[in-house]
Amino acid sequence: MQNRLVRQEFSDLGNDWEPDTSTPRSSLRTACTHEDGDSAIMTLVRMWFFFGCLRKAQDFQAPLYGEPVASYQERVTFLPQVTLYFQQDLSATPK
Repeated sequence: MQNRLVRQEFSDLGNDWEPDTSTPRSSLRTACTHEDGDSAIMTLVRMWFFFGCLRKAQDFQAPLYGEPVASYQERVTFLPQVTLYFQQDLSATPK
């Protein structure tokens, strides 16, 4: 699946592409393409590199939706806040 995503992203380099580091875009594709001899850790590094460098990390996260704070605070009534202060005699503290 990883190589299919990489192929789609770098389709401008062609389908018969060979690993090459002569251009920045080709170097990036070389770094992101999974190879048969890669260990599991190397595969994860390539995946994180692909998603991180190409700003696709949002694919790992569900989108967050919210509302502006100002409109929320206009609709909500807040309870009074109570602040407690404690005092202790210094001579009563263990040494």
